[in-house]
Amino acid sequence: MKKTVTIVLVVFLFLLSLQVTALASEESAAYPTKDAAYMAAPITNDALLRQRALAGIDERSAAAKEAGDIQAVILLSEGSDFLPSAAHCTTQLLERSIENGVVKESYVTTAVASTRSSKTNHEEMGNVLDVFVTINWRWYYDDGVGQIRQYQFINSTHRYALSGSTTVYSMTAENRVYQPGNLPYDNSQYISSPISDRVYSLDGADYSVYPGGDGHGYAAKTTVNTAAGSIAAEVSFASAP
Repeated sequence: MKKTVTIVLVVFLFLLSLQVTALASEESAAYPTKDAAYMAAPITNDALLRQRALAGIDERSAAAKEAGDIQAVILLSEGSDFLPSAAHCTTQLLERSIENGVVKESYVTTAVASTRSSKTNHEEMGNVLDVFVTINWRWYYDDGVGQIRQYQFINSTHRYALSGSTTVYSMTAENRVYQPGNLPYDNSQYISSPISDRVYSLDGADYSVYPGGDGHGYAAKTTVNTAAGSIAAEVSFASAP
């Protein structure tokens, strides 16, 4: 009898340890620490990106947020038939790794500008245009002594989504990296008759790793030219002085 009770107790404790281990693993996966390696796939769904941008979701680490500010703006051409609106942005953490005490974080920051046509004639009524611009960038920092604060611009992606009948003539993709007191590094691409929802990539104007601070920064812009006017979404990062 004692042997049976002992066996039952051993089995119970074993199963309990498995449950505790599973719960600990699940909690660790759901709430990774700042020092944990991390990897995620970029979000590409239009509706989810708009939702995250409107909510201002920002997954940057505390060190990355202290490094500088991110801003998003919408630009409408003079005489445009699009209603005034605003641009919103969201930042997603794609990867975090640690090597020799240096933390490398990879991010994508997307600005979304959404507006609709104000015309009431049958050709333009109901047009809804979403313009997206995304910057891919990295942030390096030393989480110990704080001597390393560096950033690197990788590339930008550009696209639009149109619901309506207005004609889209062209799209211009631009990005730049700038330093105080120096001319910026610019890159641009003109796309004739761009296709809605197609992603157009633009290499970074400069891949150098720059120290954080002193007003270094980078930016990217998507401009869509339509029969109802032009609309642009721009996102920029400027390191803190």
